[in-house]
Amino acid sequence: MKRTIFYLCIICITSSLVKTQTNPNLKPFPTAFNSTLVKVDEYQNIQWTKLYYDFNFPASRFDFYNGYIDANGKWDLNCSILFADDLTVWFIFPEAQTCNLRSKDLITFSPDWMNKIGAYYAGTSMFRGIQSTMWDMKDPDDPQHIMRYYAAADNGYPLRSPNQINDPGSTDFFDVMVGPQNKELFKVPEYCYTNPTTWGCG
Repeated sequence: MKRTIFYLCIICITSSLVKTQTNPNLKPFPTAFNSTLVKVDEYQNIQWTKLYYDFNFPASRFDFYNGYIDANGKWDLNCSILFADDLTVWFIFPEAQTCNLRSKDLITFSPDWMNKIGAYYAGTSMFRGIQSTMWDMKDPDDPQHIMRYYAAADNGYPLRSPNQINDPGSTDFFDVMVGPQNKELFKVPEYCYTNPTTWGCG
């Protein structure tokens, strides 16, 4: 379950009604995009994930894979976490045709989630060869722990997002493709309503 803590915690925080002063230099997330995510833990283990996000619905989907794409182009999907537009959250297991309904009232994260948790400017740097701006924010699990976020300086696209102290590591964003997402990506499969499970995803 550790891999899901980062995603679920951010979404829980940013869905709350916390009000902070907007930083004019802090560009929000694109309102709709998809990206390949690479989570690296403290032992350099890698988790590959695909994120589809469209706040116009609003909805998002995290597809967790068992490894990277093989030489034949096959990508072995483990499970998905779907934040549907009806505010339900599902852990979906396509191979087993089963799902776990995790919440009935949770919206996906807002494009300005960093403003909502009080991120503040921490300077600039080169990150993966890209000029970036750095933003620091307090860890919701431990306010003494400061998490650092990196965004591309020219367009604000995400480069690296920090993890909480109870899930050490970080999540990097690759191949950020901005634009409206197909609504079918966020459709709850029919088997979710007929074949429930208590399995965890991620």
